[in-house]
Amino acid sequence: VAIGLLMFQCYSTTDSDPSGRHFDMVNTDSTFTEAFSASTAAVFAFGGQGLYLETMSEMKDARKFKKSLFVSTFLIMVFYFLSTCSIYFTYGDAVKSNAMFELPDGAIKRVASFAVLIHVLVSYLLANQVICRAIHVRVSPLSVDKGDWLEKLHWLLITTSALVLSWAISNAIPFLSNLMGVIASLTTAPLTFGFPAFFYIVACKKLKREIGPLERVALWCMIVVSAILLLAGTFVNVLELKNVWSKVGTPFSCNNLT
Repeated sequence: VAIGLLMFQCYSTTDSDPSGRHFDMVNTDSTFTEAFSASTAAVFAFGGQGLYLETMSEMKDARKFKKSLFVSTFLIMVFYFLSTCSIYFTYGDAVKSNAMFELPDGAIKRVASFAVLIHVLVSYLLANQVICRAIHVRVSPLSVDKGDWLEKLHWLLITTSALVLSWAISNAIPFLSNLMGVIASLTTAPLTFGFPAFFYIVACKKLKREIGPLERVALWCMIVVSAILLLAGTFVNVLELKNVWSKVGTPFSCNNLT
């Protein structure tokens, strides 16, 4: 709904004055830290891979995961392509990091904001169930699936801790692009590129399975890229956060970000 309203706003304002905005395919005005931080935020879009194995383990029929993955990935790519192209070629390089801020005050912005709220809540609940379940199985395996008061207490403590931690992080880093960059650098890069490639190499070695030369090069490229994103990406995003904090205020301070 929010994406649809944003695209409607874009198409209804295509004839507005574009003065002061640039629509270059490649932005050459950004500094290295700004460009690298933006690239790590783009990596955030692939963060779902870190939950694939846990999601499959919770499915009634894990054989259907491949089909659902292909369908959902295709639809996500279509929505990403349409929304990003529509927004950029409407607002240019002056577009805010959170495109919701481009909507004018009124009913459209309120409806879109409410839709995003529902989306965030549903996404949090889905990811939270998988992650907290994994934590529960590893921290207190004897109480899992028992149905007694001890299991409920452990589940309450784990989910509450996850909620408090999420609240603290979202308030400490209230800037969407920077938050996505930090998450992508610390978690998405290693979970999506590094660890899967490394574990695949280890598994093939244990099973004495030969890895082809091109496949081996691709695997090590994934590992190197994840290491670069983990180290350099985290460093760059911390610098960007420091710059933003110096302009709009420290964490947990009340500021109008619009």
